Amino acid sequence: MSQFGIDFGCLLTVLQRNRQMGSNPVIVGSRPPPNDSLWKKIEDQGYEVKIYDREMFKDCDNKIHTKEKRVDTEIAVSMVIDTLIKIKNPGILILVAGDGDFEPALKPIMEAGWIVEVRFWTNSTSRHLKELKVGEKAVNFMPLDLEYKSFAFGSGPEPTNRKKSLEIFHKNTWENKDLIECYSGLQSSFCWWYMVDDENLVMYFKTNADLELAKRWLEKNFKDIQVWQKISLFVDAFRDCTNAIYCPNCTYCISEISESISITLMSVNSQHLM
Repeated sequence: MSQFGIDFGCLLTVLQRNRQMGSNPVIVGSRPPPNDSLWKKIEDQGYEVKIYDREMFKDCDNKIHTKEKRVDTEIAVSMVIDTLIKIKNPGILILVAGDGDFEPALKPIMEAGWIVEVRFWTNSTSRHLKELKVGEKAVNFMPLDLEYKSFAFGSGPEPTNRKKSLEIFHKNTWENKDLIECYSGLQSSFCWWYMVDDENLVMYFKTNADLELAKRWLEKNFKDIQVWQKISLFVDAFRDCTNAIYCPNCTYCISEISESISITLMSVNSQHLM
């Protein structure tokens, strides 16, 4: 697997939890990729969007990485919070971050009557942020650990040939959310694919049962699709160790996905909650 990814539109669905957005919802964060479902979702729901580009840099192996322009993002979060404090009808603020540096910014909005939800990985969230209280009001910390399959995915070729795989040809553009939805009903397989080119895709699975379910789902939901099962010459003689990589409590996994997930701030007007 070359990298972990986050579809921010799918993440937003997890954060909303079927709640209707209030008037003038706001979202702040770094710029998602163009094939992310976030663009369509925020357009449909009327979000006010404040987006910041990520900085690119090369490591010692000359690999390109990105990181948040953290100073700009923290300033933007503070400005949004200052604006929200002035709203007469407080609602819900959702912070997707685990850094304890956000604690001072959250206190005044809690004092103004807002409910604050912090959504992040358990092992990567500051204890001070989890336990933040203002008077009788406490932050509602809800870990993303058990929901990561609903918005996270892996991409790149599978080098060991131990995974079951489907090779797919389809003339339409693939969207992350479609593939994530395909995997969402599977019992054992993490969402992992390799985009060979615009029309050819390989999807990987842990079990034959998952592969068959995915194959039927693809053929049902996409027209003019061609699907082949890739036959591997290798047998599963070794214990599949990928659970250690995909486990959301694993230090490696957390560090990789934490770099992919942006600092997201979302407000919901309490008058419109379902």
